[in-house]
Amino acid sequence: MINDDFAFTKALDTLRTNGIIGPTWMGPQGAGGGPALITHLLWGVIFSEVFGPSITILRISVLTLSVLGSVAFFFLLKTTKADDWLCFWGTVTLIFNPLYFSQSFTYMTDITFIALVIFSFLFIQQGIEKNRAFIVVIGLFFGLLATLTRQFGVIASFAFMLACLIHPRGHEFGRTRAVLMTLIITILPWLGFERFLYWTGSTPITQHELLHELLSYPLSKGFPDYLIFVFGQLFQSVLGYTAFFVSSVVALLYWNHLDRKAFKYFLIIVTVVFGALETGICTGLLTPPQFMTGNIVFNFGIGPILLKDTYILGISRTGTLSLGVYYIFVWWAVISLGIILPLVFRCLRQILRMFSQSVGNTNLSFLGCLTLIFILIYSGTIILVGIRDRYLIPLSASAIIFLFSYSEELRDCRFSLKSMTPAAFPMIFLIIFSVGGTHDFMALKRSQAKAINFVVRDLKAKPCNFDGGMEFNGYNCYHRGHKAPKGASWWWVDREDYVITLGDLKGFDTVRKFPFRRLIGMDGAIHVLKPQIAHAP
Repeated sequence: MINDDFAFTKALDTLRTNGIIGPTWMGPQGAGGGPALITHLLWGVIFSEVFGPSITILRISVLTLSVLGSVAFFFLLKTTKADDWLCFWGTVTLIFNPLYFSQSFTYMTDITFIALVIFSFLFIQQGIEKNRAFIVVIGLFFGLLATLTRQFGVIASFAFMLACLIHPRGHEFGRTRAVLMTLIITILPWLGFERFLYWTGSTPITQHELLHELLSYPLSKGFPDYLIFVFGQLFQSVLGYTAFFVSSVVALLYWNHLDRKAFKYFLIIVTVVFGALETGICTGLLTPPQFMTGNIVFNFGIGPILLKDTYILGISRTGTLSLGVYYIFVWWAVISLGIILPLVFRCLRQILRMFSQSVGNTNLSFLGCLTLIFILIYSGTIILVGIRDRYLIPLSASAIIFLFSYSEELRDCRFSLKSMTPAAFPMIFLIIFSVGGTHDFMALKRSQAKAINFVVRDLKAKPCNFDGGMEFNGYNCYHRGHKAPKGASWWWVDREDYVITLGDLKGFDTVRKFPFRRLIGMDGAIHVLKPQIAHAP
Protein backbone atom coordinates (compact mmCIF):
# COMPACT_ATOMS: atom_id res chain seq x y z
CA MET A 1 0.00 0.00 0.00
CA ILE A 2 1.04 3.61 -0.52
CA ASN A 3 1.00 6.59 1.83
CA ASP A 4 -2.28 6.78 3.79
CA ASP A 5 -4.26 4.52 1.45
CA PHE A 6 -3.83 1.70 4.00
CA ALA A 7 -6.38 3.57 6.15
CA PHE A 8 -8.83 3.91 3.26
CA THR A 9 -8.37 0.24 2.39
CA LYS A 10 -9.03 -0.69 6.02
CA ALA A 11 -12.16 1.48 6.03
CA LEU A 12 -13.31 -0.23 2.82
CA ASP A 13 -12.74 -3.67 4.40
CA THR A 14 -14.89 -2.58 7.36
CA LEU A 15 -17.63 -1.32 5.05
CA ARG A 16 -17.70 -4.48 2.94
CA THR A 17 -17.47 -6.84 5.91
CA ASN A 18 -19.60 -5.13 8.57
CA GLY A 19 -21.64 -2.67 6.53
CA ILE A 20 -20.46 0.31 8.59
CA ILE A 21 -18.15 3.26 7.99
CA GLY A 22 -15.28 2.68 10.39
CA PRO A 23 -12.75 5.23 11.61
CA THR A 24 -10.23 6.44 9.06
CA TRP A 25 -6.64 7.63 9.51
CA MET A 26 -6.28 8.76 13.12
CA GLY A 27 -2.68 9.97 13.31
CA PRO A 28 0.29 8.50 15.19
CA GLN A 29 -1.14 9.36 18.60
CA GLY A 30 -4.58 7.93 17.93
CA ALA A 31 -6.27 11.33 17.82
CA GLY A 32 -7.81 13.36 15.04
CA GLY A 33 -10.03 12.21 12.21
CA GLY A 34 -10.27 11.70 8.51
CA PRO A 35 -12.09 12.77 5.37
CA ALA A 36 -15.80 12.16 4.78
CA LEU A 37 -14.70 9.32 2.48
CA ILE A 38 -18.01 7.61 1.63
CA THR A 39 -17.93 8.44 -2.12
CA HIS A 40 -14.35 7.15 -2.36
CA LEU A 41 -15.31 3.94 -0.53
CA LEU A 42 -18.43 3.26 -2.61
CA TRP A 43 -16.41 3.72 -5.83
CA GLY A 44 -13.96 1.15 -4.48
CA VAL A 45 -16.84 -1.19 -3.54
CA ILE A 46 -18.17 -1.09 -7.13
CA PHE A 47 -14.79 -2.12 -8.57
CA SER A 48 -14.25 -4.73 -5.84
CA GLU A 49 -17.63 -6.34 -6.53
CA VAL A 50 -17.10 -6.39 -10.29
CA PHE A 51 -13.40 -7.33 -10.51
CA GLY A 52 -12.69 -8.83 -7.08
CA PRO A 53 -11.16 -7.25 -3.96
CA SER A 54 -7.49 -6.36 -4.11
CA ILE A 55 -5.34 -3.28 -3.61
CA THR A 56 -4.47 -3.38 -7.33
CA ILE A 57 -8.16 -3.21 -8.27
CA LEU A 58 -8.62 -0.29 -5.87
CA ARG A 59 -5.73 1.56 -7.51
CA ILE A 60 -7.26 0.86 -10.93
CA SER A 61 -10.51 2.40 -9.68
CA VAL A 62 -8.69 5.64 -8.91
CA LEU A 63 -6.77 5.48 -12.21
CA THR A 64 -10.14 5.23 -13.97
CA LEU A 65 -11.33 8.39 -12.21
CA SER A 66 -8.05 10.05 -13.17
CA VAL A 67 -8.70 9.34 -16.86
CA LEU A 68 -12.36 10.42 -16.63
CA GLY A 69 -11.36 13.58 -14.77
CA SER A 70 -8.77 14.38 -17.44
CA VAL A 71 -11.36 14.05 -20.20
CA ALA A 72 -13.80 16.25 -18.27
CA PHE A 73 -10.99 18.76 -17.71
CA PHE A 74 -10.40 18.97 -21.47
CA PHE A 75 -14.09 19.69 -22.12
CA LEU A 76 -14.17 22.22 -19.28
CA LEU A 77 -11.29 24.10 -20.92
CA LYS A 78 -13.19 23.85 -24.23
CA THR A 79 -16.02 25.91 -22.70
CA THR A 80 -13.62 28.88 -22.66
CA LYS A 81 -13.60 28.81 -26.51
CA ALA A 82 -9.88 28.04 -26.63
CA ASP A 83 -8.48 26.01 -29.54
CA ASP A 84 -8.38 22.24 -29.22
CA TRP A 85 -4.57 22.08 -29.19
CA LEU A 86 -4.49 24.63 -26.36
CA CYS A 87 -7.07 22.70 -24.32
CA PHE A 88 -5.04 19.55 -24.89
CA TRP A 89 -1.90 21.36 -23.71
CA GLY A 90 -3.65 22.51 -20.55
CA THR A 91 -4.97 19.01 -19.90
CA VAL A 92 -1.54 17.44 -20.34
CA THR A 93 -0.15 20.04 -17.92
CA LEU A 94 -2.55 18.71 -15.29
CA ILE A 95 -1.96 15.04 -16.11
CA PHE A 96 1.83 15.32 -15.82
CA ASN A 97 1.75 17.38 -12.67
CA PRO A 98 3.84 14.93 -10.59
CA LEU A 99 1.29 15.09 -7.77
CA TYR A 100 -1.66 14.26 -10.04
CA PHE A 101 0.23 11.63 -12.04
CA SER A 102 1.68 9.74 -9.08
CA GLN A 103 -1.54 9.83 -7.04
CA SER A 104 -3.41 8.29 -9.97
CA PHE A 105 -1.72 4.99 -9.05
CA THR A 106 -2.82 4.94 -5.39
CA TYR A 107 -6.06 4.41 -3.49
CA MET A 108 -5.74 7.87 -1.96
CA THR A 109 -8.66 10.32 -2.07
CA ASP A 110 -6.80 13.12 -3.89
CA ILE A 111 -7.69 12.05 -7.45
CA THR A 112 -11.23 11.07 -6.50
CA PHE A 113 -11.71 14.53 -5.00
CA ILE A 114 -10.32 16.62 -7.85
CA ALA A 115 -12.09 14.51 -10.52
CA LEU A 116 -15.43 15.17 -8.81
CA VAL A 117 -14.65 18.88 -8.46
CA ILE A 118 -13.83 19.06 -12.19
CA PHE A 119 -17.14 17.39 -13.06
CA SER A 120 -18.90 19.80 -10.71
CA PHE A 121 -17.33 22.84 -12.41
CA LEU A 122 -18.08 21.44 -15.87
CA PHE A 123 -21.81 20.96 -15.25
CA ILE A 124 -22.17 24.20 -13.29
CA GLN A 125 -20.52 26.13 -16.12
CA GLN A 126 -22.73 24.49 -18.75
CA GLY A 127 -25.84 25.06 -16.66
CA ILE A 128 -25.09 28.74 -16.11
CA GLU A 129 -24.22 29.34 -19.77
CA LYS A 130 -27.46 27.69 -20.94
CA ASN A 131 -29.48 28.92 -17.93
CA ARG A 132 -30.60 25.35 -17.25
CA ALA A 133 -31.26 24.59 -13.59
CA PHE A 134 -31.22 20.81 -14.12
CA ILE A 135 -27.62 20.89 -15.40
CA VAL A 136 -26.59 23.04 -12.42
CA VAL A 137 -28.25 20.49 -10.12
CA ILE A 138 -26.00 17.79 -11.61
CA GLY A 139 -22.97 20.01 -10.99
CA LEU A 140 -23.98 20.61 -7.38
CA PHE A 141 -24.57 16.87 -6.94
CA PHE A 142 -20.99 16.24 -8.05
CA GLY A 143 -20.01 18.95 -5.54
CA LEU A 144 -21.81 16.90 -2.86
CA LEU A 145 -19.95 13.75 -3.95
CA ALA A 146 -16.66 15.68 -3.70
CA THR A 147 -17.67 16.89 -0.21
CA LEU A 148 -18.47 13.30 0.80
CA THR A 149 -14.94 12.38 -0.29
CA ARG A 150 -13.25 15.32 1.43
CA GLN A 151 -14.98 18.06 3.36
CA PHE A 152 -13.00 20.61 1.32
CA GLY A 153 -15.42 19.80 -1.51
CA VAL A 154 -18.02 22.10 0.03
CA ILE A 155 -15.80 25.00 -1.11
CA ALA A 156 -16.72 24.27 -4.75
CA SER A 157 -20.46 24.59 -4.05
CA PHE A 158 -19.91 27.58 -1.79
CA ALA A 159 -17.86 29.26 -4.54
CA PHE A 160 -20.76 28.68 -6.96
CA MET A 161 -23.17 30.34 -4.54
CA LEU A 162 -20.89 33.37 -4.09
CA ALA A 163 -20.26 33.65 -7.84
CA CYS A 164 -24.04 33.73 -8.44
CA LEU A 165 -24.39 36.49 -5.86
CA ILE A 166 -21.68 38.55 -7.59
CA HIS A 167 -21.64 37.80 -11.32
CA PRO A 168 -24.28 39.05 -13.80
CA ARG A 169 -24.76 35.52 -15.19
CA GLY A 170 -25.57 34.43 -11.67
CA HIS A 171 -28.15 37.21 -11.45
CA GLU A 172 -29.75 35.93 -14.66
CA PHE A 173 -29.82 32.40 -13.24
CA GLY A 174 -31.39 33.67 -10.00
CA ARG A 175 -29.52 34.45 -6.81
CA THR A 176 -32.19 33.11 -4.49
CA ARG A 177 -32.50 29.94 -6.55
CA ALA A 178 -28.71 29.46 -6.48
CA VAL A 179 -28.56 29.83 -2.69
CA LEU A 180 -31.46 27.43 -2.10
CA MET A 181 -30.07 24.86 -4.54
CA THR A 182 -26.66 24.97 -2.85
CA LEU A 183 -28.18 24.52 0.60
CA ILE A 184 -30.58 21.73 -0.38
CA ILE A 185 -28.35 19.74 -2.74
CA THR A 186 -24.93 20.09 -1.11
CA ILE A 187 -24.66 21.70 2.32
CA LEU A 188 -27.62 20.18 4.20
CA PRO A 189 -26.99 16.59 2.98
CA TRP A 190 -23.32 16.96 3.92
CA LEU A 191 -24.17 18.19 7.43
CA GLY A 192 -26.66 15.33 7.76
CA PHE A 193 -23.95 12.84 6.80
CA GLU A 194 -21.56 14.36 9.36
CA ARG A 195 -24.26 13.90 11.98
CA PHE A 196 -24.66 10.29 10.86
CA LEU A 197 -20.91 9.74 11.26
CA TYR A 198 -21.12 11.11 14.79
CA TRP A 199 -24.01 8.79 15.70
CA THR A 200 -22.21 5.72 14.34
CA GLY A 201 -18.94 6.49 16.14
CA SER A 202 -16.94 7.19 12.98
CA THR A 203 -14.94 10.37 12.27
CA PRO A 204 -17.09 13.45 11.60
CA ILE A 205 -15.62 16.84 10.79
CA THR A 206 -15.58 17.77 14.49
CA GLN A 207 -12.88 15.09 14.93
CA HIS A 208 -11.01 15.98 11.76
CA GLU A 209 -7.26 16.31 12.20
CA LEU A 210 -7.15 19.54 10.17
CA LEU A 211 -9.93 21.14 12.20
CA HIS A 212 -8.01 20.44 15.40
CA GLU A 213 -4.86 21.88 13.84
CA LEU A 214 -6.74 25.01 12.74
CA LEU A 215 -7.67 25.66 16.36
CA SER A 216 -4.42 24.57 18.00
CA TYR A 217 -1.74 25.98 15.63
CA PRO A 218 -2.20 29.69 16.48
CA LEU A 219 -2.16 28.97 20.22
CA SER A 220 0.85 26.65 20.10
CA LYS A 221 2.96 28.92 17.87
CA GLY A 222 2.01 32.34 19.21
CA PHE A 223 1.00 35.35 17.12
CA PRO A 224 4.30 36.46 15.48
CA ASP A 225 5.50 32.92 14.76
CA TYR A 226 2.10 31.85 13.45
CA LEU A 227 1.94 34.84 11.11
CA ILE A 228 5.40 33.98 9.74
CA PHE A 229 4.28 30.36 9.39
CA VAL A 230 1.16 31.33 7.40
CA PHE A 231 3.09 33.60 5.02
CA GLY A 232 5.70 30.87 4.60
CA GLN A 233 2.98 28.38 3.64
CA LEU A 234 1.50 30.92 1.22
CA PHE A 235 4.68 31.80 -0.66
CA GLN A 236 6.53 28.48 -0.47
CA SER A 237 3.75 25.96 -0.99
CA VAL A 238 0.69 27.63 -2.49
CA LEU A 239 2.33 30.19 -4.78
CA GLY A 240 5.70 28.54 -5.44
CA TYR A 241 4.58 24.99 -6.17
CA THR A 242 1.44 26.00 -8.07
CA ALA A 243 3.29 28.52 -10.24
CA PHE A 244 5.90 25.90 -11.14
CA PHE A 245 3.39 23.13 -11.89
CA VAL A 246 1.33 25.33 -14.25
CA SER A 247 4.33 27.08 -15.80
CA SER A 248 4.02 25.17 -19.08
CA VAL A 249 0.70 26.99 -19.61
CA VAL A 250 1.92 30.34 -18.27
CA ALA A 251 5.00 30.21 -20.52
CA LEU A 252 2.73 30.49 -23.57
CA LEU A 253 2.25 34.13 -22.52
CA TYR A 254 5.94 35.03 -22.17
CA TRP A 255 6.38 36.62 -25.60
CA ASN A 256 3.27 38.78 -25.13
CA HIS A 257 4.47 40.01 -21.76
CA LEU A 258 7.98 40.82 -22.99
CA ASP A 259 6.44 43.75 -24.86
CA ARG A 260 5.42 45.28 -21.53
CA LYS A 261 7.93 47.41 -19.65
CA ALA A 262 6.76 46.34 -16.20
CA PHE A 263 7.23 42.63 -16.91
CA LYS A 264 10.51 43.27 -18.76
CA TYR A 265 11.94 45.13 -15.75
CA PHE A 266 10.60 42.44 -13.42
CA LEU A 267 12.28 39.72 -15.51
CA ILE A 268 15.60 41.58 -15.55
CA ILE A 269 15.60 42.22 -11.78
CA VAL A 270 14.62 38.63 -10.91
CA THR A 271 17.21 37.19 -13.30
CA VAL A 272 20.00 39.42 -11.92
CA VAL A 273 19.11 38.50 -8.32
CA PHE A 274 19.00 34.78 -9.03
CA GLY A 275 22.11 35.05 -11.22
CA ALA A 276 24.00 36.50 -8.24
CA LEU A 277 22.54 33.78 -6.01
CA GLU A 278 23.66 31.06 -8.44
CA THR A 279 27.13 32.58 -8.57
CA GLY A 280 27.32 32.50 -4.78
CA ILE A 281 26.17 28.88 -4.72
CA CYS A 282 28.64 27.76 -7.41
CA THR A 283 31.57 29.50 -5.67
CA GLY A 284 30.60 28.13 -2.26
CA LEU A 285 30.02 31.59 -0.75
CA LEU A 286 26.28 31.00 -0.29
CA THR A 287 24.35 27.94 0.90
CA PRO A 288 20.70 29.02 0.97
CA PRO A 289 18.16 26.47 2.25
CA GLN A 290 15.98 24.27 0.09
CA PHE A 291 12.29 24.68 0.89
CA MET A 292 10.38 21.48 0.11
CA THR A 293 6.75 20.93 1.07
CA GLY A 294 6.56 17.39 2.39
CA ASN A 295 4.76 14.19 1.39
CA ILE A 296 4.81 13.22 -2.32
CA VAL A 297 7.61 15.16 -4.06
CA PHE A 298 10.93 15.06 -2.28
CA ASN A 299 14.49 15.83 -3.24
CA PHE A 300 14.85 14.09 -5.72
CA GLY A 301 11.96 11.73 -6.47
CA ILE A 302 8.38 10.73 -5.73
CA GLY A 303 7.29 9.09 -2.51
CA PRO A 304 6.81 9.07 0.37
CA ILE A 305 9.24 6.34 1.40
CA LEU A 306 7.88 5.54 4.86
CA LEU A 307 10.60 3.22 6.11
CA LYS A 308 12.54 3.49 9.37
CA ASP A 309 15.88 4.47 7.85
CA THR A 310 14.54 7.10 5.45
CA TYR A 311 11.60 8.56 7.40
CA ILE A 312 12.39 8.06 11.10
CA LEU A 313 16.20 8.27 11.00
CA GLY A 314 16.34 10.70 8.05
CA ILE A 315 19.01 8.78 6.11
CA SER A 316 19.14 9.80 2.44
CA ARG A 317 18.99 6.71 0.22
CA THR A 318 18.12 8.38 -3.09
CA GLY A 319 19.68 10.87 -5.47
CA THR A 320 19.34 14.53 -4.52
CA LEU A 321 18.80 17.71 -6.49
CA SER A 322 21.75 20.09 -6.35
CA LEU A 323 21.25 23.47 -4.72
CA GLY A 324 22.08 25.28 -7.97
CA VAL A 325 19.50 23.38 -10.02
CA TYR A 326 16.91 23.81 -7.28
CA TYR A 327 17.21 27.61 -7.42
CA ILE A 328 16.92 27.56 -11.22
CA PHE A 329 13.50 25.98 -10.66
CA VAL A 330 12.70 28.63 -8.05
CA TRP A 331 13.68 31.34 -10.56
CA TRP A 332 11.35 29.77 -13.12
CA ALA A 333 8.49 29.64 -10.58
CA VAL A 334 9.01 33.32 -9.65
CA ILE A 335 8.85 34.36 -13.32
CA SER A 336 5.64 32.36 -13.68
CA LEU A 337 4.25 34.14 -10.62
CA GLY A 338 5.09 37.46 -12.26
CA ILE A 339 2.43 36.69 -14.86
CA ILE A 340 -0.14 34.89 -12.68
CA LEU A 341 -0.42 37.35 -9.78
CA PRO A 342 -1.22 40.47 -11.88
CA LEU A 343 -4.00 38.48 -13.56
CA VAL A 344 -5.34 37.39 -10.17
CA PHE A 345 -5.26 40.93 -8.75
CA ARG A 346 -6.91 42.36 -11.86
CA CYS A 347 -9.65 39.74 -11.71
CA LEU A 348 -10.11 40.31 -8.00
CA ARG A 349 -10.59 44.04 -8.59
CA GLN A 350 -13.29 43.25 -11.15
CA ILE A 351 -15.04 40.95 -8.69
CA LEU A 352 -14.95 43.56 -5.95
CA ARG A 353 -16.26 46.18 -8.39
CA MET A 354 -19.13 43.91 -9.41
CA PHE A 355 -19.92 43.17 -5.77
CA SER A 356 -19.87 46.80 -4.61
CA GLN A 357 -21.36 48.54 -7.66
CA SER A 358 -23.59 45.81 -9.12
CA VAL A 359 -21.92 46.14 -12.53
CA GLY A 360 -24.13 44.62 -15.21
CA ASN A 361 -21.64 44.25 -18.04
CA THR A 362 -18.25 42.61 -17.58
CA ASN A 363 -15.72 40.71 -19.67
CA LEU A 364 -15.06 38.44 -16.69
CA SER A 365 -16.58 35.02 -17.38
CA PHE A 366 -18.63 33.21 -14.76
CA LEU A 367 -16.09 30.35 -14.81
CA GLY A 368 -13.24 32.78 -14.12
CA CYS A 369 -15.15 34.25 -11.18
CA LEU A 370 -16.05 30.78 -9.86
CA THR A 371 -12.52 29.37 -10.03
CA LEU A 372 -10.87 32.44 -8.49
CA ILE A 373 -13.28 32.34 -5.54
CA PHE A 374 -12.52 28.63 -5.14
CA ILE A 375 -8.77 29.31 -5.29
CA LEU A 376 -8.93 32.07 -2.68
CA ILE A 377 -11.06 30.12 -0.19
CA TYR A 378 -9.24 26.82 -0.66
CA SER A 379 -5.73 28.30 -0.41
CA GLY A 380 -6.80 30.55 2.47
CA THR A 381 -7.89 27.43 4.36
CA ILE A 382 -4.92 25.14 3.76
CA ILE A 383 -2.25 27.77 4.57
CA LEU A 384 -3.55 27.96 8.14
CA VAL A 385 -2.14 24.50 8.91
CA GLY A 386 0.79 22.41 7.71
CA ILE A 387 0.37 21.74 3.98
CA ARG A 388 1.05 18.37 2.40
CA ASP A 389 2.01 18.94 -1.22
CA ARG A 390 -0.78 16.70 -2.57
CA TYR A 391 -3.27 19.23 -1.19
CA LEU A 392 -2.08 21.49 -4.04
CA ILE A 393 -3.59 19.34 -6.82
CA PRO A 394 -6.92 21.25 -6.70
CA LEU A 395 -5.03 24.56 -6.82
CA SER A 396 -3.02 23.52 -9.88
CA ALA A 397 -6.15 22.36 -11.70
CA SER A 398 -8.20 25.44 -10.82
CA ALA A 399 -5.26 27.75 -11.69
CA ILE A 400 -5.19 26.29 -15.23
CA ILE A 401 -8.97 26.75 -15.53
CA PHE A 402 -8.67 30.33 -14.28
CA LEU A 403 -5.91 31.18 -16.77
CA PHE A 404 -7.97 29.80 -19.66
CA SER A 405 -11.19 31.49 -18.61
CA TYR A 406 -9.68 34.89 -17.75
CA SER A 407 -6.74 35.50 -20.08
CA GLU A 408 -7.82 36.45 -23.60
CA GLU A 409 -4.15 36.48 -24.61
CA LEU A 410 -3.86 32.82 -23.65
CA ARG A 411 -7.00 31.83 -25.56
CA ASP A 412 -5.75 33.78 -28.60
CA CYS A 413 -2.37 32.03 -28.50
CA ARG A 414 -1.50 30.32 -31.77
CA PHE A 415 0.52 27.15 -32.14
CA SER A 416 4.01 28.06 -33.34
CA LEU A 417 7.63 27.23 -32.66
CA LYS A 418 8.13 30.63 -31.05
CA SER A 419 5.21 30.34 -28.60
CA MET A 420 5.91 26.69 -27.76
CA THR A 421 9.65 26.92 -27.09
CA PRO A 422 9.52 28.39 -23.54
CA ALA A 423 6.49 26.21 -22.69
CA ALA A 424 8.11 22.99 -23.93
CA PHE A 425 10.98 22.99 -21.41
CA PRO A 426 8.88 22.77 -18.22
CA MET A 427 6.51 20.33 -19.93
CA ILE A 428 9.34 17.98 -20.93
CA PHE A 429 10.86 18.18 -17.45
CA LEU A 430 7.54 17.44 -15.71
CA ILE A 431 6.80 14.50 -18.02
CA ILE A 432 10.23 12.96 -17.40
CA PHE A 433 10.07 13.56 -13.65
CA SER A 434 6.46 12.36 -13.25
CA VAL A 435 6.85 9.19 -15.29
CA GLY A 436 10.38 8.40 -14.09
CA GLY A 437 9.71 9.23 -10.45
CA THR A 438 6.45 7.28 -10.34
CA HIS A 439 8.11 4.31 -12.04
CA ASP A 440 10.93 4.36 -9.49
CA PHE A 441 8.55 4.64 -6.55
CA MET A 442 6.34 1.78 -7.73
CA ALA A 443 9.42 -0.36 -8.40
CA LEU A 444 10.53 0.30 -4.82
CA LYS A 445 7.08 -0.60 -3.49
CA ARG A 446 7.03 -3.86 -5.43
CA SER A 447 10.38 -4.84 -3.91
CA GLN A 448 9.08 -3.81 -0.49
CA ALA A 449 6.06 -6.09 -0.98
CA LYS A 450 8.38 -8.98 -1.91
CA ALA A 451 10.48 -8.34 1.20
CA ILE A 452 7.41 -8.27 3.46
CA ASN A 453 6.09 -11.50 1.94
CA PHE A 454 9.50 -13.09 2.54
CA VAL A 455 9.48 -12.08 6.20
CA VAL A 456 5.89 -13.24 6.79
CA ARG A 457 5.89 -16.47 4.75
CA ASP A 458 9.48 -17.68 4.89
CA LEU A 459 10.69 -16.26 8.21
CA LYS A 460 7.28 -16.82 9.87
CA ALA A 461 7.24 -13.41 11.54
CA LYS A 462 3.94 -11.96 12.77
CA PRO A 463 3.05 -8.60 11.16
CA CYS A 464 3.23 -6.57 14.37
CA ASN A 465 6.55 -8.12 15.39
CA PHE A 466 8.59 -6.51 12.62
CA ASP A 467 8.84 -3.06 11.03
CA GLY A 468 7.55 -3.33 7.47
CA GLY A 469 7.00 0.41 7.01
CA MET A 470 4.09 2.64 8.00
CA GLU A 471 1.58 1.37 5.43
CA PHE A 472 2.12 -2.30 6.29
CA ASN A 473 2.07 -1.89 10.06
CA GLY A 474 -0.75 0.66 9.86
CA TYR A 475 -2.99 -1.74 7.94
CA ASN A 476 -2.20 -4.78 10.07
CA CYS A 477 -1.44 -3.41 13.52
CA TYR A 478 -3.10 -0.02 14.03
CA HIS A 479 -4.73 0.52 17.42
CA ARG A 480 -5.37 3.54 19.57
CA GLY A 481 -3.04 4.34 22.41
CA HIS A 482 -0.12 2.41 20.95
CA LYS A 483 3.22 3.06 22.67
CA ALA A 484 6.21 2.12 20.56
CA PRO A 485 9.10 0.25 22.23
CA LYS A 486 12.23 2.33 22.76
CA GLY A 487 14.01 2.92 19.47
CA ALA A 488 11.18 1.51 17.35
CA SER A 489 9.16 3.40 14.73
CA TRP A 490 5.93 5.00 15.96
CA TRP A 491 3.80 3.19 13.41
CA TRP A 492 2.43 0.41 15.61
CA VAL A 493 5.51 -1.79 15.79
CA ASP A 494 5.35 -4.08 18.86
CA ARG A 495 8.72 -5.74 18.30
CA GLU A 496 11.67 -5.37 15.94
CA ASP A 497 12.39 -8.97 15.04
CA TYR A 498 13.08 -7.68 11.53
CA VAL A 499 13.23 -4.23 9.92
CA ILE A 500 12.54 -3.36 6.26
CA THR A 501 14.88 -0.58 5.05
CA LEU A 502 16.55 0.87 1.97
CA GLY A 503 20.06 0.18 3.29
CA ASP A 504 22.23 -1.16 6.08
CA LEU A 505 21.87 0.02 9.68
CA LYS A 506 24.34 -0.16 12.52
CA GLY A 507 23.48 -2.98 14.93
CA PHE A 508 21.63 -4.99 12.28
CA ASP A 509 22.63 -7.82 9.95
CA THR A 510 21.27 -8.05 6.40
CA VAL A 511 19.17 -11.19 5.89
CA ARG A 512 18.27 -10.60 2.24
CA LYS A 513 18.10 -7.87 -0.40
CA PHE A 514 15.38 -7.25 -2.97
CA PRO A 515 16.82 -5.03 -5.73
CA PHE A 516 14.88 -2.66 -7.97
CA ARG A 517 15.78 -0.43 -10.91
CA ARG A 518 15.40 3.33 -11.07
CA LEU A 519 15.04 5.52 -14.15
CA ILE A 520 16.13 8.59 -12.14
CA GLY A 521 19.29 8.12 -10.11
CA MET A 522 21.05 4.96 -9.00
CA ASP A 523 19.38 1.58 -8.62
CA GLY A 524 18.50 0.48 -5.11
CA ALA A 525 17.40 -2.48 -3.00
CA ILE A 526 15.02 -3.18 -0.16
CA HIS A 527 16.91 -4.72 2.78
CA VAL A 528 15.54 -7.18 5.31
CA LEU A 529 17.55 -6.56 8.51
CA LYS A 530 17.74 -8.56 11.72
CA PRO A 531 18.96 -7.05 15.02
CA GLN A 532 22.33 -8.39 16.13
CA ILE A 533 20.97 -8.49 19.69
CA ALA A 534 17.50 -10.07 19.83
CA HIS A 535 14.79 -7.92 21.42
CA ALA A 536 12.83 -9.31 24.32
CA PRO A 537 9.05 -9.56 23.91
